[in-house]
Amino acid sequence: MSEAALIFSTYAESADQLYDVRRMAESIRTFGGKFGNSPIWAYLPQDVTSDDAELVKDLQSLEVVLSTCILLPIN
Repeated sequence: MSEAALIFSTYAESADQLYDVRRMAESIRTFGGKFGNSPIWAYLPQDVTSDDAELVKDLQSLEVVLSTCILLPIN
């Protein structure tokens, strides 16, 4: 990864929003300049998965790290 001290992070609430994550990652990799190789992390609820193998392959090739998260209620 880049030596630039920046991590891009986003949250995808649904599998459909993973397409937006891909678009964001493509944009960062193409137009990000010195930050173009920075890590990209996408957080998903535990129950979100994608059946689109091409989408998952694209996210992997863009080096997007997908992580599940637990949503806690806000009091």
